[in-house]
Amino acid sequence: MVWLAASKNGLSLPIIFEPGETLTHENYIEIVLPHALSEGQRLLGDNFIYRQDNATPHRHKDSIAWIKKNFPRFIDEKKWPS
Repeated sequence: MVWLAASKNGLSLPIIFEPGETLTHENYIEIVLPHALSEGQRLLGDNFIYRQDNATPHRHKDSIAWIKKNFPRFIDEKKWPS
């Protein structure tokens, strides 16, 4: 499994998970979200919109709380369905 973001300014550095490793809300919060925030700032500056799909780890209440606390702008699956 690979996490990667694309923007008008280029691609983020990928996160590559080990074969068989599953995305949980814990490793989403610990690994993916801080990386996404850093890469978003690197590629787009401080005022970008983070968007995610409807995967279970993305919808977890702790994931949503982390996102709302740390990202400048966020579109959830209710406003932009997969």
